[in-house]
Amino acid sequence: MADPNAVLADIGVFKREQMNHVEVAEKVVLPDREQVESEKREASLRQEIESSSDRQLKHVEF
Repeated sequence: MADPNAVLADIGVFKREQMNHVEVAEKVVLPDREQVESEKREASLRQEIESSSDRQLKHVEF
């Protein structure tokens, strides 16, 4: 890590006018087919688990 005193000294002599303007390019990354299918499977399993009742479970003894 940098020395905190050196960083503060650099901040003190920093000139904002030396910076260049940069155009922001926003990118939209869409999910691929496998990601969509995986999310659908997960949502389906969650729905199945949430909608199942306790009567469907079998009693197990240890």
